Amino acid sequence: MNKKILFRLLGPVIFLLIIYFFVDLNQLKDIILKIKLLFFTLSIILSPVVIFIRSIRWRRILKKFKVTYSIGKCFRIYFVEMVAIMVIPIIGTFVKAVYPKRDGHGFLRPILSIISEKYFDYLLLIIFGVISVILTRFKMGGSISIVILLLVACSLFIPAKQSIVFLFSQIIPKWIKKLFSERGWDISKHTSDVEKSLDPGTYVLSITGFGVYFIAVYYLIRSLNINLDFSQVVLIMSITSLVTLIPISFLGIGTWDMALIVVFKWFGHTPEEAVALSIALLLLRVAIVFMGAIFWFIDPPPFLELKRINKYE
Repeated sequence: MNKKILFRLLGPVIFLLIIYFFVDLNQLKDIILKIKLLFFTLSIILSPVVIFIRSIRWRRILKKFKVTYSIGKCFRIYFVEMVAIMVIPIIGTFVKAVYPKRDGHGFLRPILSIISEKYFDYLLLIIFGVISVILTRFKMGGSISIVILLLVACSLFIPAKQSIVFLFSQIIPKWIKKLFSERGWDISKHTSDVEKSLDPGTYVLSITGFGVYFIAVYYLIRSLNINLDFSQVVLIMSITSLVTLIPISFLGIGTWDMALIVVFKWFGHTPEEAVALSIALLLLRVAIVFMGAIFWFIDPPPFLELKRINKYE
């Protein structure tokens, strides 16, 4: 068995250990059976909205690299990425690059466009996490916390953009560096290209996408009758999303549970509530995979190019 796949089996093992040692199955069952389907449905409905916003952002970045796609095409490709990032180990988000490659735009520009958008994604998770820690520390919830969160995040655009100069070479995965090296691309020469693509519009779309995502998770938490305010939801999802980047699981099984149990404890919530939310998030991701599978079969990614990417990992 492939070592990377074997390593990812740690996640399900962690999940089983958590269930065995920390969770009362009867309490977990009660929480799940009392789910409010209206809020759960709203969460599912908002998921394509998040993807649509991020599709507009990717199209905007692609144009900076002289690749022109329609919003509809970017939306379809982004949905395919959602399938890949949850099903295919490691390749994940860079599956989008194979479509422009197939369409004659080469590999370099699409990969740089993906690095650009993911830079803001990962950086904003840290920014949102820090801001929500402060808001939670001073017990600021409700509408005021949302306003402060947005104002502070927007005000940090310039330092967020400029920091790419120092972080560019550090944030690129090793397999991407290997790809650059084999093809004779100098990573340092493309730092300015990525920086130019990070304009205010892209930043605002990134914040908007996260905002809708946090609202979707807020409704998901409401569906489970868990009492958390919006700033707490932002803090929980920022921390747990970063933790789940550790490649030891499929679909976040095990890593979500572990991270949620730790963070939920800060707010006086039980392991059963944490695992219930993890299961609900899993169901949400499965729903996205089913939606994305439609676009995958309509316009599947070029498998030869996927194989070429995979060899670098």
